[in-house]
Amino acid sequence: RPTNPPTTRPPTNPPTTSSPTASPTAKTSRFTHIRNVLSPVTSPPEALDVPSSPQFQSLEWVVFDDARSGSAWSDASLIRRYALATVYYSTGGAGWKTSSHWLSATDECEWHGVVCSDDVVTELKLDRNELSGRIPHELAALTKLRNVELWKNGIGGSIPASISDLSELKSLYLDDNELTGSIPDVIGLISALEDLALYGNKLIGTLPSTLSNLQSLHRLWLSDNKLVGSIPPSLGSLSSLTALYLESNELTGSIPSSLSQLSELTDVRLAFNKLAGKLPRGMSHLPKLKIVYLDNNALTGDVPPSWFTGMSSLADLQLSDNRLTGPLPEEIGFASSLEVLNVANNQLRGRIPAEMADIPGLKKVHLNGNRLNGFIPASLAGLHTLTKLTLEGNMFMGDVPTEFCHGDMVVLTADCAEGEGGRPAAVNCDCCTKCYGGSA
Repeated sequence: RPTNPPTTRPPTNPPTTSSPTASPTAKTSRFTHIRNVLSPVTSPPEALDVPSSPQFQSLEWVVFDDARSGSAWSDASLIRRYALATVYYSTGGAGWKTSSHWLSATDECEWHGVVCSDDVVTELKLDRNELSGRIPHELAALTKLRNVELWKNGIGGSIPASISDLSELKSLYLDDNELTGSIPDVIGLISALEDLALYGNKLIGTLPSTLSNLQSLHRLWLSDNKLVGSIPPSLGSLSSLTALYLESNELTGSIPSSLSQLSELTDVRLAFNKLAGKLPRGMSHLPKLKIVYLDNNALTGDVPPSWFTGMSSLADLQLSDNRLTGPLPEEIGFASSLEVLNVANNQLRGRIPAEMADIPGLKKVHLNGNRLNGFIPASLAGLHTLTKLTLEGNMFMGDVPTEFCHGDMVVLTADCAEGEGGRPAAVNCDCCTKCYGGSA
C-alpha cells in the first residue's frame, strides 16, 4: 500500500516547475494523449473530468504519478494499469487489508492479487481483502481475465453490464458481498464461463433465461439473495452443470422437469424458497446426483419410489418442511449410498419401511412431525452407523427397541413423555436423549 497517496493535481494546471526534458506543453500533450487512450474504456467518458470519480483519480495517477507510464509504454500497458487503478479507487483501495505494490512503480503483475501470463493480466484475486465501493466498468478493459475472485468483501452496487466483455472469463466469484440490482441478462454472453458464484448478496429480480447460453457452466451458485419468479426450464439445457444452488431466495412455481436432463448434476439445492408442485419423477434418471436439498418449500405429493432406485449415488436427501403425503417407499432400501434422510414436518403416513435397515451407511434419519404409525422396527438398530434418529410427532406405538441403546447413538428422540393433562406417553424409551409429550 502506498504510504503517501498521490496528491490531486488538476490536469488543466500542471506543475509550474518543469524538468529539463519535459516542458509544460509536452506534459499537456502527454496528458491529452493518455486521456484519449483511456476514454474509450471509461464509462461514461465524462467521468475522467469529475475530480471525485475513481476514473479521474486513476487518470491522474497514470499521468502524474506512475513512473512506469512514460512515453515508451504502449497504449495496452496504459490501459491495463489504468483499469487496475480504477479497481483500486472504486473499491476503497486505501482501506484494503493487503495492497502491497498497488499504485507503485513495480510491474502490475507483481501487485497483490494480480496474476499474469505472458505479460497479460489473467486473474484478479482480491477475496477476503476488505474491499468496499463498487465494481467499476473499467474492469472489462482487462480483456484477458480468466478468473475474478472478489468474494467475501463489502462490495455494493450492481454487477456492471460490461462484465460481458470478458469473453475469456471462466470463473467469476462475487459471493458474500453487498451487491444489489438484478443479474444482468448479458451475463449469458460469457460463453467460456464455468463457475458463477453470486450467492450471499442482495440481488433481486428473476433468473435471466440467458443463463442457458452458458453451455460450459459447471457450477451455478445463486443462493441467499432475494431472487423471485420461477426457475427457467431452459436451465435444463446446461449439459455440463454439476452444481445448482438456488436456495434461500423467494422463487415460486414448480421444479422444472427439464432439470432431469442435467446428467452431470451431483448437487442441487433449492431449499428455503416458495416452490410448489410435485417432486419431479424424472430426477431418478440422474445417477450422479449425491445431494438434494428441497426442504422448506410448499412441495406436495408423494416421494417417488424411483428416486431410490435410480439415484444410485444419493447420499443426502433433505425434504423436510413441505407438504408431502403418502408413505415412505419400500424402495428406499435400494439407496445404498444414502447417509442422511430428512423428511421431517410433512404429512407422511404409514409405517417405517423395514427395508431402511438395508442401507449400510445410514447415519442420520429425521422422521419427526409426520403421521407415521405402527411399531418402530428393531432392525434399524442393526445400523451401527446410525447416530441420529428423530421420531417424535408421529403416531407410533409400543417401545423404542432397546437395541438402539448403543454407544454410537448421539440423538434419539420420541414421544416418550406424558402429554398435557397427564396423557400417557405414546411410546416407551429407555435411552432417548429427549422425550416429547406427543400430540393429542
